[in-house]
Amino acid sequence: MKKYPALLLLLCLMACEFGEKNRQVPVDSEPPALQGTFVEYEIRKIDEQSGPCSSDSTSTRCVDIDISYPTILKGASTPVLDSMNANIQKGILAYAFEGGVIPDFQSFIGEIKSEYKSLMKDFPEYNTGWQLEIKSDIIYQDSQYLSVASTIYTYTGGAHAN
Repeated sequence: MKKYPALLLLLCLMACEFGEKNRQVPVDSEPPALQGTFVEYEIRKIDEQSGPCSSDSTSTRCVDIDISYPTILKGASTPVLDSMNANIQKGILAYAFEGGVIPDFQSFIGEIKSEYKSLMKDFPEYNTGWQLEIKSDIIYQDSQYLSVASTIYTYTGGAHAN
């Protein structure tokens, strides 16, 4: 029984470190520089109407389309810029249109106008205008990531807009 306290004291002493304990870890005074460059972009706008639209908001048989989205101008090679711009449009359209893959905004607008004309032909008494509003912008960018946020509003009749 007397052996155990002596063994315990020996273990405690072996675990202790004697001498100077002032160890400092060097800290970089400046953060590392970012790799690569940031992109330059502009917001492009598409504002189109179809049907008998009036200049005020009383049109009942009009399709009103208002789209603004970022287009990257500089910051990468031309093939990379083209790919990024196409992916921005595809990403926005993936949320705005559930009917399949639409490659760009012009195709999307053509699809909406076609659907509305078909509806007007099949139901001439239908007196409700359609609205589509897409607002997108780049909300974050660094040397590796680009983040685009979009708000999408649609009204195609019914109880309330989306």
